[in-house]
Amino acid sequence: MTDDRIRVAIVGTGMSLSHLHYPILQALPDKFVLHSVVERSGKQTCRRTVGTDVKVVKTLDEVLDDSAVELIAICSPNKTHYEYCQRSLMKGKHVICEKPLVPTAKEAEELFALAKKQKRILTVFQNRRWDADFLTLKELISSGKLGPLTELVSHYDRFRPLSVINPSSWKETPGEYNDNLYNLGSHIIDQVIDLLGEPMNVTARSWSMRGTQGLDDSFSMMLEYPPQSNSYAPLFVHLHARMLSPMDPQVRFVVKGLKGSYTKHGLDSEASDPDMYGSLQLVKENAGDRAQDGASAELLPLEKYPTGQGEYPAIYANLYDAIKSGDESKLAISPDQAVLLLRIIEAGFKSSRERVTVTL
Repeated sequence: MTDDRIRVAIVGTGMSLSHLHYPILQALPDKFVLHSVVERSGKQTCRRTVGTDVKVVKTLDEVLDDSAVELIAICSPNKTHYEYCQRSLMKGKHVICEKPLVPTAKEAEELFALAKKQKRILTVFQNRRWDADFLTLKELISSGKLGPLTELVSHYDRFRPLSVINPSSWKETPGEYNDNLYNLGSHIIDQVIDLLGEPMNVTARSWSMRGTQGLDDSFSMMLEYPPQSNSYAPLFVHLHARMLSPMDPQVRFVVKGLKGSYTKHGLDSEASDPDMYGSLQLVKENAGDRAQDGASAELLPLEKYPTGQGEYPAIYANLYDAIKSGDESKLAISPDQAVLLLRIIEAGFKSSRERVTVTL
């Protein structure tokens, strides 16, 4: 029997390995098999996660020179992404890279051009497109229940004082490309791209709430879109990620349309938490004139809106189809979307530095 599974090497041994990539590969045993893990320290601590049947090596070269490895999953610090993607593609490997793919749109365009030249697939691991709460919101918007959107607010806040963080984590270390606009920003900006595409303008502020020099741990961003159908006002999207947000559960979504609104607290990833349902409030149809004391007379009572299930394995299943067909157009996260994300992030930093609104 022919083994059509794709053999994967994962570069990195942090939470991306133990909580994301390895469990997803395990959920798709007919499509993928983990062949190797690159653990630079040589301590082989990853064996607690992957067991004894997987090769553990110390260098990227060892998996790039291994003809059995077909796909490289890059889960290393942001500053290594361009080099590791480039070297992997040059060696004829397919690549899935943790977000952000690279720091700049120009570098992303270079890598996608190289992938095309090498006839290999390159994509970005944007797992939060398949979060339970985001899929629920996406379906709700598509249903038309909210009507044309007038405002979308997305939070990815945490309460992480300096006293509780892991100081050895590179994400908490001042350094190039470690700012939160690259980290959590990549998630929530990508979700907006999936929903709405390219904005007209970007206004943002990036700063350190915890006072760490050289590391902006928080940001706020506003994206302006043209009016949706039957709406006269532009659609404004507000994105926030702050590290000192003393709230549990945190605000996740506040979405308003001409026909109703949806709010959600708490972050539901793969499995829906029944205690973290959303709230839906709709406008009465043919409600007539509004009462003088406000619009509340035209609103139906607030109702619980259940959250569906997440689908994290879908990102790798989609990648499998693209690799086997050799067709990058099958990718759920297109090269154009990956480049657009970085254009928005770069515009956000420019807006924050210069205190201006940036037109894309």
